[in-house]
Amino acid sequence: MYRSDVCFLSHSARYLFATSRSNSFSVTGYIAAFALSHVGAIDRQICLNPTPTSGGHSNAVSPCDWSDEWLALTDDQDGGLEIYKWNEEFLGRVARCEVKEPGFGMNAVWYD
Repeated sequence: MYRSDVCFLSHSARYLFATSRSNSFSVTGYIAAFALSHVGAIDRQICLNPTPTSGGHSNAVSPCDWSDEWLALTDDQDGGLEIYKWNEEFLGRVARCEVKEPGFGMNAVWYD
């Protein structure tokens, strides 16, 4: 039912974020966070949270380039971009922007 999608390191390289997408629009995808050791090995899984939709063809996670605090998650099933706050190993959704344009939401790029 699932396909792996994107893995990304946090700015500090202390955390790994990974997403999966569902093969069905009626089943949610997931975003996971892992703590990494000083040599980059996975120490433990911190969370496994469902995403609002299957993610469509994307469900891509993109941590910001200058801090561990913010992540973006794309959703091309409904055409959205979500912003998450990462704080003390808690991942919370803080904003969602929907753009009803075919193909919107395949990737997110941070710009400072």
